[in-house]
Amino acid sequence: MNSCIIFGGTGYIGTKMAEDTKFNFLFDTIYLADIREPEVNIWEKHNGKIQYIVCDVRNEIADTELLDAMPDWIFNFAAIHREPGHEYFEYFETNIKGAQNVCHFAEKVNCRNIFFTSSISVYGPCFEPTNESKLPKPITPYG
Repeated sequence: MNSCIIFGGTGYIGTKMAEDTKFNFLFDTIYLADIREPEVNIWEKHNGKIQYIVCDVRNEIADTELLDAMPDWIFNFAAIHREPGHEYFEYFETNIKGAQNVCHFAEKVNCRNIFFTSSISVYGPCFEPTNESKLPKPITPYG
């Protein structure tokens, strides 16, 4: 049985991904691990194939059901991203420590496939295209 865990799975990207028919076809079970419940009841639409588990990536991930899932893939979309609206430390606590906790969890369950993406703004405000040859100049804790 193959499965995946989507950390931050009840957000926009995680929910859309889990609902996508092509993605859904790849896994027998999809776990949405997040601190908030999904806004829509997507597991009913998918005959229980999608399961929600309360998970806060800021803490060690030790949920028995997640540990037993033995995921083939882990997708990490858990992040604090809205600016303004959070204290500076919250961005680091969730986005950096959370990513470290997801990586430690992957090691525990011997999952070698992690997909991570972020819409982070590391280049700061600019009106011209950017690339990796330009030094990042973030001006906010999210960046």
